[in-house]
Amino acid sequence: MYERFTDRARKIMQLANQEAQRLRHEYIGTEHILLGLVLEGSGVAANVLKNLDVSLRQVREEVEKLIIAGPADTADTKGNKLPQTPKAKKVVKYAMAASRELNHNYIGSEHLLLGLLREQDGVAARVLAILGVTLDKTTTEILNLLGPGLSPVSQETTIQDSLRQYERFTDRARKIMQLANQEAQRLRHEYIGTEHILLGLMLEGSGVAANLLKNLHVNLRQVRLEVEKLVIAGPADTKGKLPKTPNAKKVIDYAMAAARELNHNYIGSEHLLLGLLREQDGVAAQVLANLGVTSDKTTTELLNLLGPGSSPVSQETTIQDSLRHRVPRWMVPAIVACFLVALAAGVFLLFRSFGR
Repeated sequence: MYERFTDRARKIMQLANQEAQRLRHEYIGTEHILLGLVLEGSGVAANVLKNLDVSLRQVREEVEKLIIAGPADTADTKGNKLPQTPKAKKVVKYAMAASRELNHNYIGSEHLLLGLLREQDGVAARVLAILGVTLDKTTTEILNLLGPGLSPVSQETTIQDSLRQYERFTDRARKIMQLANQEAQRLRHEYIGTEHILLGLMLEGSGVAANLLKNLHVNLRQVRLEVEKLVIAGPADTKGKLPKTPNAKKVIDYAMAAARELNHNYIGSEHLLLGLLREQDGVAAQVLANLGVTSDKTTTELLNLLGPGSSPVSQETTIQDSLRHRVPRWMVPAIVACFLVALAAGVFLLFRSFGR
């Protein structure tokens, strides 16, 4: 269900969990999703509510008029993933329906807001009604924010497109994506997000991007700490090849664009890093910003590492390129020996011809 959620929509659900814990509730209701949405503060939905003159303070006040906090002796639920109420589950279903109706194939904060309004029996819908927020006003404002020329182009690439994308990935870039899958599994997530790609990039440790981040005084421990501040581990183990979030797919699109701009005919770790920075809605960009890594600093450092006359030939060559362009070290003595034997044979034949 959550594989089509954007990083921001996932963050809203995590904040909803935290808000439920703050109120000492043992469940996630529609009111907690609304609080998470307003707390997140930077998505389409949060901007819609700002444009309709609705603030976090107002939402909190209205929620706390309608529900009461749990008793002080309620079992501590901090760090636990709380269950959703039936109404909260209906909100997610309505959000998915809203996404389909708008011809989107991702689920973002705007769809969650529409879902909250459609679940009229929920506390969130009552709060929004009290604050003068209606379904019609919200839909109009969303369309204004997204623009009339919104393209329905899929953010979910087909298998064929996916295979074509990875043809130009270096071995190192492929390894980063495999490590991203492993990191998602370690955190018990059901998806690969931008944060997992960043962790994979750091874990790989020897590519252009990893060296660039070392030069900017960023290490794996720091990245792990920042990621774990922003996302929480899932409740159950996950296995197999996990799907990428829309934000993670955009990172790959941005990486391909960065490779074209640098006149490179491969996609390496450096392009993935630039893609992570360009996808500003992703958790990875937020982590990098917290660690002082900017797009400008990264580009400057990248050009320093590659050199001003950087050739588009990959510093992360594929195995095939390696075999074509480089002689393995273990073969050097054998080649030298063959050369000396050939030279000796040539000298012997030359002297023999003079002897005649």
